[in-house]
Amino acid sequence: MIPLRWRLLCGGACTHPEKVVLPTGKWKKRIFPSLFSLFEHPSYGLILFDTGYARRFIDETKRFPYRIYRMTTPVRVSEADSAVAQVEKLGYQASDIRYIILSHFHADHICGCLDFPSSTFICSQKAYQSVVGKTGLKAVQQGFIPNLLPENFASRVQFIEETQRIKVISPFNEGYDLFGDGSLIAVDLPGHAVGQIGVFFRTEQDQQIFLAADSCWLEEQYRRNSMPHALARLITDDQEAYRESLKKVHQLSVEHPEIEIIPSHCLDTWQRWKGNGEWRK
Repeated sequence: MIPLRWRLLCGGACTHPEKVVLPTGKWKKRIFPSLFSLFEHPSYGLILFDTGYARRFIDETKRFPYRIYRMTTPVRVSEADSAVAQVEKLGYQASDIRYIILSHFHADHICGCLDFPSSTFICSQKAYQSVVGKTGLKAVQQGFIPNLLPENFASRVQFIEETQRIKVISPFNEGYDLFGDGSLIAVDLPGHAVGQIGVFFRTEQDQQIFLAADSCWLEEQYRRNSMPHALARLITDDQEAYRESLKKVHQLSVEHPEIEIIPSHCLDTWQRWKGNGEWRK
């Protein structure tokens, strides 16, 4: 596995009642950061995993029915929180991002896509097919806001199903070698959204990481193998698939405690890993 330079970043946040995510929690509001990652690959350059929120989320959710999305998960995001602003702060330009891997197509993962007009997208074909052409209430039901994707997305996308499949560690067993060199290995994490994927990689510090996307929102979830409140089913594509994906992430944490698991919305994880490693252009 080729080691990668890696930085965990935060693209805004939303608030939601804690009890919806943790049935044993309270009904108080809890902050859920929208985490994304920046990699530097020795051969393929700069790569993003998801993009977090951007201010255009506010603009695109002003009108009905997309406003329902904002009402359900109130968002906090500034211009400085956008993926492109953070990339530029690190000394790069939007054109330096060669690839963007999308775990799935919920708005908090794709808001920054329009800011990278020369990037190639990598995602599951199932995930893309589940949202392409959807607008209005049908889109909102999928957690999707169509105007967040570039109009030429279809001509710029590579599907993971077209990459080489390889054996990976238990409990996943099979994955997708995204660049054919073992540097970034995607695995299926269905349930929360159609075609959702997570990614394994190794850092320059020889730490193995698993980006778990939204297979769980919090560290407590995968450690306890704790399903969210029944209300969360309103935004869950497939409840049984979600249960199976969460179980696998839990098993991974038990069988391979040396692997750091990064859920996309865990504040404790963000506070532990923010600013990870020195990153200079």
